[in-house]
Amino acid sequence: MPELQKNKFKDAIQNGRRQIGLWVGTRDSVLTEMLAHTGFDCITIDCEHTMHDISSVVQGLQAMNGSGISAI
Repeated sequence: MPELQKNKFKDAIQNGRRQIGLWVGTRDSVLTEMLAHTGFDCITIDCEHTMHDISSVVQGLQAMNGSGISAI
């Protein structure tokens, strides 16, 4: 069975390391992928103030996959 990836965001917070991130309101997964490679620690997909639905959230998460950034 494959091992679960360590939650880098949670680990950093528990160890007192500041995390700098972005809030993403766009449904554009290409833009989300580009933002995931800008050097921030995390991206929060804003589902409260935007028109995100389950499908667009999944697309955003897929776009961030492999970038090393934490998704919130």
